[in-house]
Amino acid sequence: MKNLAFLPSQWVNCFILPWMFLALLASCVSGHVNSKKINKDAFPPGFNDPNCVLLLQKRTSGMNHKGMNNYLNKYFKKYYSGKFEMASLEDITKDPKYQDKKIYRYLLTDEVWTSSSTTRTTTSTGTSFEYNNAYRLGYHLYDLLEAKRYPEIGISSNVPAKAMKRAALVLDKQLHK
Repeated sequence: MKNLAFLPSQWVNCFILPWMFLALLASCVSGHVNSKKINKDAFPPGFNDPNCVLLLQKRTSGMNHKGMNNYLNKYFKKYYSGKFEMASLEDITKDPKYQDKKIYRYLLTDEVWTSSSTTRTTTSTGTSFEYNNAYRLGYHLYDLLEAKRYPEIGISSNVPAKAMKRAALVLDKQLHK
């Protein structure tokens, strides 16, 4: 009967603590940035100018574009210490506010890569189809003053929220270099 007295603490040690550790680990991994994959050529020389306001391209169409904008705004508010604004490409090109390229010099825009394939298998019992789809979201900077597109940053993910969080973290780090 003495062994039963220790059952709750053993249960906690054997089951609860490992699950808590895994949950903590999983929450930390989502924003992990592999610094070896960051493209050093993706950042303009004057990106850390404190007078510049980073423009985030606001999506105006596509699947769940409002949700994507909300996530991007949320992560930049939380992880990016510089000044930024969200604007659509139409606003950036037509609104007089954004014509001052010394202030609104850099635009962060996304790059979506998709691929799909279909495999058709015919046997004596019938035909079956297998569909495979791949999706990846990444980001790159565009210098509006120089009209120059920089290469992808190197933080892409097949989970859009991860790519957005990584973009905010990496760009914030670039501000302080």
